[in-house]
Amino acid sequence: MSRISQFLTFIVIILFLNSCINFSDDTTELKRKSLLSNTKVEASRMFDSTFESVPIVDEKVHNSFKIDSSLSVTEINLKVGKLIQYCLMPSSKDTALLKKSLVLCNLALYKESNNYAALKNKAAILKGLGKTKAQIKVLKEAISAYPSAVTISHIGFLYEKTGNIDSAYIYYKKSIQTYSKQIKISNSTNDIVNRAFLLYLLDEERGKVLIQGIIDANPNDEAVVLFEHIMLNFDRDKFINDF
Repeated sequence: MSRISQFLTFIVIILFLNSCINFSDDTTELKRKSLLSNTKVEASRMFDSTFESVPIVDEKVHNSFKIDSSLSVTEINLKVGKLIQYCLMPSSKDTALLKKSLVLCNLALYKESNNYAALKNKAAILKGLGKTKAQIKVLKEAISAYPSAVTISHIGFLYEKTGNIDSAYIYYKKSIQTYSKQIKISNSTNDIVNRAFLLYLLDEERGKVLIQGIIDANPNDEAVVLFEHIMLNFDRDKFINDF
């Protein structure tokens, strides 16, 4: 089994341990924590040994971390995506591996500075490290590379999280405009729902009317049914703070 395959196996084990073991039993909980701890150590060891001994681009993050500089940007993005999934699990929150993943992102961006996937990965890592302002900056670079309506809205959410409502509303409007262009082409229900949600954030009363119209017109659409369920108990402050 390759080291990458072994690493993925450990991710699956962690997910299984975290979701299936009974939290109410103190003895079982101690065993669970021990298993998770041992698995994290092994995953970290394997991650370090997966790459060839070639100096990294940014030595400040982790002086001993070495990778294969011949990896393509696509290969780096795939590795980083898998690591982010592991690092940001509630049972993990492994900031050391997040920082190592950031090194990989920087290598990808050194090779291709406007690579959208690498920029999105970097933004996800910065979120895990609690660096909201830096995350906003990277997401702005990402939408310069590819103006995704979803990513544009995420910048708005982050601006609102930092208390900058004016900037948040600017990006909500930009995202709405982008969704509107997409809807003309594909008429995607997901796009329609996402646009309605942003309109709700801009104008709650107008948004409610629009949302109800979407629900009435699409009573059996899965995306709409889920959206209706979410909006029934929607807490804006909690949504923004948790984002």
